[in-house]
Amino acid sequence: MIHYRYKIPGLILILLGIGLTILYSVHRMNLQVPVFAIHSSYLVTKYFTVIKTNIFEEIIFLSYFAGFLLTAFSRERVEHEAYSTMRAIAWQKAILINALLLVLCTLFVFGRGFLAVLIFNMFSVFILYHIIFYVKKRRFGGNQDQ
Repeated sequence: MIHYRYKIPGLILILLGIGLTILYSVHRMNLQVPVFAIHSSYLVTKYFTVIKTNIFEEIIFLSYFAGFLLTAFSRERVEHEAYSTMRAIAWQKAILINALLLVLCTLFVFGRGFLAVLIFNMFSVFILYHIIFYVKKRRFGGNQDQ
């Protein structure tokens, strides 16, 4: 676990990702930059080359991913011994629920919709973990006062 102070930059990165997602969706932002690609397949498949591409989507992905990593692995300001167990249970449940959702989507969602499911799937484990952990934490806090 990392220091609790990393939770704030993590939240800022998640909010940045949300803002950039909205901006990209509304205005179709296009930031063409030359990048090194191990594999690129558009009209022609290329390997180990420099291509010019719109990196806005990658910036959005990295904002979300770094933000979720920082928030998920940051300690709480007041860290109780029970939080380690609650975190482990939350991770386990999040992975199981996520796997079930992915199986269901594989069976019932097709085409571009499934591509959207796969993109969301990259972050849904983190989202489910946060929901499950904070529900458990809230219940723990309520029992502690008695």
